[in-house]
Amino acid sequence: MANKINQSNFDKLLNWLGVSGEEAAHEYERIRRTLIKIFLSRGFTNAEDLTDETIDRVAEKIGEIETIYTGEKILYFLSVAKFIRQEAYRKKEIQIGDSDFADSPSNTNIFPVNEREFSKLQKKCLNECFSKLKQRHKTLILEYYDNVREEKISHHKKLAEENSVSMSALRNQVYRVKMRLSECVKNCSEQK
Repeated sequence: MANKINQSNFDKLLNWLGVSGEEAAHEYERIRRTLIKIFLSRGFTNAEDLTDETIDRVAEKIGEIETIYTGEKILYFLSVAKFIRQEAYRKKEIQIGDSDFADSPSNTNIFPVNEREFSKLQKKCLNECFSKLKQRHKTLILEYYDNVREEKISHHKKLAEENSVSMSALRNQVYRVKMRLSECVKNCSEQK
């Protein structure tokens, strides 16, 4: 991995992300959470390390991009993350099969079934089907199931507010995405 960013570049990065310190800090955290979720959805067990690497590389280039880059800042991070992901695949930092999406500890409740009943083929199909989802649906599923039991209701309320929908609309959206995933896994399993 690259060297950690220096304070000067980090300050420039925060200035680039937002006008005020608080706004920049919120945007930084939002980008960081998004990158972690994306790396996790691609099956990386070292998602936080890859996210830090992505942010470090953007910070290294901040002197070049801060005056010339226009548009959504997160898109720049996503393009750098794409290269980081490709490098990780080449370096074999990911182990497909054993550490794939279906085995990720934070995502084991998407299809609550006995693990013995959930075959390797179904796990492979789940990975394939999950990768076909739109990014917003991936994020919705990951965020919806990313909580501990005691915090579930407050987490779902917050998620509904963030998506500007009611709790029942949120549940319906998650249900539809789960059903789409379930049908896809079923079809994939039958074809193989």
